[in-house]
Amino acid sequence: MEKEEEGELSLPCKGWFDDCDNVIGILDTIRSARIQGKKVRVRGKINEEPITLTAKYVRIGETDYKQIRLISNKKKSEYIYNPLDYEAYSQQYFNADGTIDMQNGFVYREDGQEVFKILVDDEISKIEKLKEYLFGKEYDEIKEVIISNSVLTPEKIKELREQIEMLKDENQKKELYLELQAKVPYHNQRNNNQSQYIADRMCNLTSEAMCLEYLGISCPDPKMQFEDYLEQIREDHNYGDRTTPRARQMVAEYLGACYSKEDYGRTFLEEKKELTNFIIQKLQSGCAIMISVWPICKGHLVRLQNITEEGLIVDDPYGKVSDFMSRENCESGGYNKNSNTEEDSKGKDNLWKWSDIKDVTIKYVEVYCKCK
Repeated sequence: MEKEEEGELSLPCKGWFDDCDNVIGILDTIRSARIQGKKVRVRGKINEEPITLTAKYVRIGETDYKQIRLISNKKKSEYIYNPLDYEAYSQQYFNADGTIDMQNGFVYREDGQEVFKILVDDEISKIEKLKEYLFGKEYDEIKEVIISNSVLTPEKIKELREQIEMLKDENQKKELYLELQAKVPYHNQRNNNQSQYIADRMCNLTSEAMCLEYLGISCPDPKMQFEDYLEQIREDHNYGDRTTPRARQMVAEYLGACYSKEDYGRTFLEEKKELTNFIIQKLQSGCAIMISVWPICKGHLVRLQNITEEGLIVDDPYGKVSDFMSRENCESGGYNKNSNTEEDSKGKDNLWKWSDIKDVTIKYVEVYCKCK
């Protein structure tokens, strides 16, 4: 796939169909152009008659198709397409031998004339599958998936993020990225596969695991809890103490995420305005947030879902805070702790009211984003 200087993608052969029988390659080029926000450039000789490429029993994405046909009616030596400028297509043709050819799928036109058709010779539902694979979902479809699920897998989050990114309306993108924050699987640090002493001090990597899953990054080893896998990465690569931002940055970058850090150091009341403006912008852009709270003596890290007029919505991997100021004063307790044997969720979707945290120290914010 060749990247053109003017931000286009060329098809995987010279010309639309000349010497090219790779239906999958052409469809993947259209899909890649859509994902990258590019156009498709088609160059080659004019077709005197329509040219058809056929793929039988082919797998596209996660769906198997009985047959897909690509038909070109190329009347110029060059076309440049926006991959999203397609139309739904349904038409029947009477062949010379008296048979009927039902054509269902998608068509690209220029000046009202058919130039290129993608035909799905299979169940009608398969057309929708190919549409989603090639062109993505609409706003309403994405929103319906988000609101109809209480939690989403990292794999599904990754898929939805790709769909959100393709939307043209920036306000819709912000809204959906923010709503998606609440659908990340919750992680309990206290039942990690570590000694209890270490597990009780793994709020850092456990919160980071949730941040990475919001970015659509899954644990590479399905037999391990993600935070335990992150701990293994840290140990294997000698990234330093898990309590340091530098170690977490290197772990995140190892898995393909981009990291940044914003320092504060005063109470939530003192930092409220600046903190709110900064965090909302990051959350709405599709980044994940971890916040570091309380003095070093009782320092703690949680994943932040949202910041509202009421307060912060957080996923606290240790459990539910019952007394914020006891921790601020370096005292033990102050928690309704998660179980250390089960995947407990006391700290899931907790509201930290501004009135409860106004005198609590906010040390810094860690930002995890998809790399550009």
